[in-house]
Amino acid sequence: MAFLAMTIVVMGIIATVLYYIGIKVSYSYILYTPSITLSIGVCLYIGKLFTINYPVEGLPIVFDILILSILCAVWIFAIVEAFIIDVFEQGKEMKADAKYLLSQASSYNIRWMMEKIASNRIVAKWIKSFLIKFPLKLEDNRNENNW
Repeated sequence: MAFLAMTIVVMGIIATVLYYIGIKVSYSYILYTPSITLSIGVCLYIGKLFTINYPVEGLPIVFDILILSILCAVWIFAIVEAFIIDVFEQGKEMKADAKYLLSQASSYNIRWMMEKIASNRIVAKWIKSFLIKFPLKLEDNRNENNW
């Protein structure tokens, strides 16, 4: 029972520190505070389970495993909740970034990319022979203003 109290105190201190950092630096520290705090509590209890010799028959191990399972369940919900909030808050920016990456990837010429790979010797010699045997008749669609 004393270990549970100590774990709650450590988790409270970490949550307070992350909250003050979140106020001063970034909101994402506040957003991920529950998942970080609960992960530290889970790590403390897993460490306790592996370091303490429990009696063969007794309730302390059952009690600790019950607390650990509750901490793990709440930790998983906290991670999912933080991820969902992050996606809803930054969804438009993520969508714009994905569109930008797709537009940049589609503007490159396939032959130009394959020649770059073959010239850098990243891939074996058969790519060069493939390019010689089957030349691609594509033009370079890239624009100098995109760089």
